[in-house]
Amino acid sequence: MATSHTKQTANADNAVDRAAHGAHEMIDRVAEKARPAVERLRDEVDSAGQTIRTGVDQLGRVPGQWLETSRACVRDYPLASVGIAVAAGMLLRRLLVR
Repeated sequence: MATSHTKQTANADNAVDRAAHGAHEMIDRVAEKARPAVERLRDEVDSAGQTIRTGVDQLGRVPGQWLETSRACVRDYPLASVGIAVAAGMLLRRLLVR
């Protein structure tokens, strides 16, 4: 009876080993098939990150560019700049007094 029990245990162990080996092989095949998609996704994420960083850098420069452009306009057209400032002040006063 001990021999029969030992054979059953060995058969069960063998079946578990085969199932585990088959599962490992299947996981390896799935991982291998998924690798190109994962690499494409990684490339797309890297590209999107670079695009976002570039956009943030450009946006960070915009206020300085606006300020410099405004200063240049005031230097080039001082009377028009004063006129625009007075008109904007009058409009703002009219909106706030109501």
